Order: sequence, then C-alpha cells, then structure tokens
Amino acid sequence: MGRKGAKLNKDGSLDKRSSLDKKRNCLMCDKVFTNRQLNSKSRKTCSNLCSDKLKTQRLSNMDRKGIGGRHSIITPDIVQKLETAFAMDCTDPEACLLAGISERTLYNYQDKNPEFAQHKKLLKNKPFLLARSEVIKGMKNNPELSLKYLERKKKGEFSLKSEHGFTDTDGNDIDLNKIIGSSLKKAYGK
Repeated sequence: MGRKGAKLNKDGSLDKRSSLDKKRNCLMCDKVFTNRQLNSKSRKTCSNLCSDKLKTQRLSNMDRKGIGGRHSIITPDIVQKLETAFAMDCTDPEACLLAGISERTLYNYQDKNPEFAQHKKLLKNKPFLLARSEVIKGMKNNPELSLKYLERKKKGEFSLKSEHGFTDTDGNDIDLNKIIGSSLKKAYGK
C-alpha cells in the first residue's frame, strides 16, 4: 500500500519525485522547465523578462477588448446552431441543447448583444411564414381551403358564426351576463 495521494511510476513503483521536479512549459517562451527550476509550483513564466511580456500582453488585451476576463464561448458555429433552432421555433432550452450551451450562457450573450435577441424574435416567426406560404400555394387547387382561410381572416364578411353584440343608445356594449346576474340576485334576494 502506498501513501495517500502518492503517484506511481509506469512500472508500478512509488514516484518519489516531489512536485517541484515535475516538468511544464513556460507560458511565454514555451521552454520546458521543472517547478524547481522555476522556484515555484504556481509560477507561470521562466524569468522576469517573460513575466514582463505576459503583463504587457494582458494590458494590451484589456485595452483592445475594453475589459479583461474570460472569452465568450459563443462562437460563430454556436450562433449558427442557435439561429437554426430558432428558425424551427424551438424554445430557448431546446436551442441551447442543440447548440451545446447553458441557458444562462444564451441569456448573457443576449444581454451583451441585443441585436441577436431581436434577430431571435424574427427567426421564431419563420415557421409561420412558411406555413402561410404553403396555405397560399394550396389555395390554388383547393377552393375549400380558400374559404377556410377567408373565414378566419375576414370573420366579419365570411364567418359562418354570427356574433351578436348588444349596445345601448349611446353605442356602449351591454354585458348580458351582468344584467341577468343582477336580475337573478333581485329575484332570489342574494
């Protein structure tokens, strides 16, 4: 049995090297060093020169992007997947599942890119436009479909149901339910 947290070599024997002997690359010059050579487990660069370059690079990135921080995981490929999903009238959770991102990531992206949120609303109407186009194409060969379309779109002219509304002498709508209800209350004393 080995010590808790101890690592084994390829041959199964106990690795006696300390964490200071492990090798890693300098972030700036990509030279290979051990932690011992860098005099630290957490140091990222091999010298003050590389460290200064790293600081300069960070500052220039902050100037270029406005603020530092994590890069957005929303890539053009993910945006395309989201647009495809929204064009199929998918919900936000469905679109996120298709694109492989969390809903929070989508909402953060929309907050930073309001034009995308507007574009999303437009894309969600695409299935209705396609359906309307198919209905219009189908009306050429199907007069019943044409009549159904007119019944729904021009109810006043073509609807089979007649809607009767009651108005008083001033043209205000009269609520029959209210009148009947008050008459019943008077009749039964409630």
